Amino acid sequence: MLFNFEVDTIYNIILNHYSVAIRNGIIKDYTELQIDCDWTLQSKKAYFKLLKLLSTNITHLSATIRLHQIKYAKTTGIPPVEKGIVMIYNLESPADTSTKNSIFSYDKALMYLDGYLKEYPLKVDIALPAFSWGVHYHHGKIKSLMSDFNPKEIDNMNMSKNKDGYYKSKKAHFYNTHRISNRDEIRYEYPKIEELNKMMTFLLHNIKQDSTEIIFFSLNSNFLTNNKINYEKIISTYK
Repeated sequence: MLFNFEVDTIYNIILNHYSVAIRNGIIKDYTELQIDCDWTLQSKKAYFKLLKLLSTNITHLSATIRLHQIKYAKTTGIPPVEKGIVMIYNLESPADTSTKNSIFSYDKALMYLDGYLKEYPLKVDIALPAFSWGVHYHHGKIKSLMSDFNPKEIDNMNMSKNKDGYYKSKKAHFYNTHRISNRDEIRYEYPKIEELNKMMTFLLHNIKQDSTEIIFFSLNSNFLTNNKINYEKIISTYK
């Protein structure tokens, strides 16, 4: 955790790695440095101090922002950066078997954004999901997240689809490199295109700034490739 270390130490480590990457050509064309940290009330003071230190050396500094940090901005604070990246995905815990889609839910996101996003006093860009995964459960408890799971590729001799959308194992087998035991279950999750479209419409009406960058975060290129046309349509609406 950030507050277990001296802020100056972390600051020097980041600057050192940043300088080495530039010097060795690992980073060639750069316009900004983005810091990703899900800060808490306990770590806020130290984290914000770190951001202020970095801003004295980095021309364009941005920070990721979770949805609860939008809704409860007065409590969680506003990071001292040029802009924030609002991450609208991974909204619920995949470990919860009652969750239908932990990656993205328009209604769930709206609970944190409606009435709050337009009042947020910092320029923001938006990150939306462009990935899928299989949530693998063993004896009712989460075992792993399978980023390469594709229902179209399952062997019907090994698995069957239940009415609730889960895929249940008929026998012990391997799915790619994943060991699946008998009676294990996999819940396939992905962002629904129609819900992403609704979110884009919401953003159009609730972000009042000259320009906004929409970022699609991908874990598995196959999902994005297979849904390329749908995502191109989504982008075309945000003009």
